[in-house]
Amino acid sequence: MRYRVLDIKWSGGIQSEMLKFPFVQWYWLMHYKSRSLPGPMRSDLTQRFEYVLYYESGKYDLAILHLTQDCLDPIAWECGRGALYREMDEVIQDIPKIVMLHGVPPRAERVGAVHSPDEITRRIKEIAGHNRIVVGSEQAAREWGCGQPICDGLEPNDWLDLPKQARVVTGRLPVRGCSDRDRKFVESVRHELKALDIIDCHLGNSYIATNWDDYRNLLGRALIYLDPIRDSSAARARAEAMLSGCCVLTFPTHDAAAFIENGVNGFMIETNAKMIARLVDELICAPKRTIGIGQQGKLTAQLRFDWDRFARNWKDMLHSVVCETSSPVA
Repeated sequence: MRYRVLDIKWSGGIQSEMLKFPFVQWYWLMHYKSRSLPGPMRSDLTQRFEYVLYYESGKYDLAILHLTQDCLDPIAWECGRGALYREMDEVIQDIPKIVMLHGVPPRAERVGAVHSPDEITRRIKEIAGHNRIVVGSEQAAREWGCGQPICDGLEPNDWLDLPKQARVVTGRLPVRGCSDRDRKFVESVRHELKALDIIDCHLGNSYIATNWDDYRNLLGRALIYLDPIRDSSAARARAEAMLSGCCVLTFPTHDAAAFIENGVNGFMIETNAKMIARLVDELICAPKRTIGIGQQGKLTAQLRFDWDRFARNWKDMLHSVVCETSSPVA
């Protein structure tokens, strides 16, 4: 059976994997606010969905909406990502909706004067209403206090484990929802790396992932992937790096403590920029050991981020939401 599902451009990575589902006929709502949303989209997958210009009642079995804490920013709620969620939720009233709640709740120090962490969590739940919620990790489900976790799934053959270069790729800092303290910490890490003459390619700053093949090559040749953001929403990028054979350094976010064994298949880090830089320097000076750790991480990722499991989880979710209320396409 194939389900007719309405979605919208939001996250190039996870949506690329979902476009491969053989049990979904995808429709993407064309919306001027979605044109500049981030994430490289594979050109070979753009034929797997049909753009639609407006919502047509009776055409779909289910809709997927996307929500993050950034959506609550007043500007975003009026004319950005928040508006995408708000307008779709208001218009679509005749079919069930699944809300993909991305990321994890903010720490207290990450929040500005507009919302407290408790208020953000309360408002997110209020906005999602009675819609079914999907989150990306067990940690996210615990901290939001809602949502069914569906861990990322990736196909190993999509990622290039290329000859490694003495280079570290650092994770992308969120545009919103990140405190000055976090920004200063990331900058201090990069400053310490520079002081040791370590080549650092920073996603979203020195490198913008607009082309999927270039992005795969970047990760594939990097010896180390460093995610210096304590509550990173980019858990998928970490999985991509592991499948690319990078030695991953990460905070214990999005369940990392459950599958990263320190010094065996990756490293858990703490908020000490000098210690992180020294660890990176040691790993660069011992490339055989570092590559070996990266290979162990790759094996871990192949099991942890299995695409078939990801597809089964989503198929079960769609069935449970849709089967009682609509008739899938045969």
